[in-house]
Amino acid sequence: MTTTSGTTGGEPTDGSGTTLRVTVCELTAAGPGEPAWTALAAGLRDTRTELLVLPEMPWAPWLAAAPAFDPGAWRSALAAHDEGVRSLPALGVPAVVSSRPVERAGRRRNEAFLWTERDGYRPLHLKSRLPAEDGFWEQVWFDPGPEPAATGAGHGPAVVAAAICSELWHFERARTAGRAGVNLLVTPRATSAGWTERWLLAGRAAALSGGAFSVSANRAAGDGVESGFGGCGWIIDPDGEVLGRTSAAEPLVTREIDLGAAERARATYPRNLVGPGTG
Repeated sequence: MTTTSGTTGGEPTDGSGTTLRVTVCELTAAGPGEPAWTALAAGLRDTRTELLVLPEMPWAPWLAAAPAFDPGAWRSALAAHDEGVRSLPALGVPAVVSSRPVERAGRRRNEAFLWTERDGYRPLHLKSRLPAEDGFWEQVWFDPGPEPAATGAGHGPAVVAAAICSELWHFERARTAGRAGVNLLVTPRATSAGWTERWLLAGRAAALSGGAFSVSANRAAGDGVESGFGGCGWIIDPDGEVLGRTSAAEPLVTREIDLGAAERARATYPRNLVGPGTG
């Protein structure tokens, strides 16, 4: 894995304390110790990253490929993600954002989380918008969560909120999060290769509408039901400029971003529009 770095808009770091090194990736489903996970860990060693974004539910085969619920596969995925979360300290990264399957009070959910060395596992929200189509039978496997609060969780200068995969298309989430002070909108994805450029467009639109950085990681093509995933993680600035994107040749990309750019962007068009719901 190779790593590149840079600053937003080519501007130098000003020492104001608002910069953050962020790494995004494309990754096949892999548990700790498996080759893809070992390669990810090796690629992170020299990045000095402060926040890593992983794909949607990264530690088990894609559950929603099957149109019928399988209790055994569900239990295996829960166990795999328990192990995956426990493995995060070994990466040597201060913070990680991803999602994982959870079951609480008899309901199956897809939960976004922020894990940090200091605070451990912190739930962000439960995925509320679930597709139901070939290869993505999420309405079969999961119960939708409530509409998440607009506010984010803090990590250093970052105020982090998540839009899990299909939730990215609900642009009101980006707008309300931006108004609440979120400067880093994180999207763990499991998206197909045929829609890669459309997803990148959605990331740019979310960044522009919310005045926040859009950062995303995606599942990469693997074997069997995993073969259709399209990779392409990205880092996009609040004006919609793509600062970096991953590829099969470069599955790990790091950028140093100035989160102060988000605050400045929110004072400009189209984030400063006034009207119903903008107070």
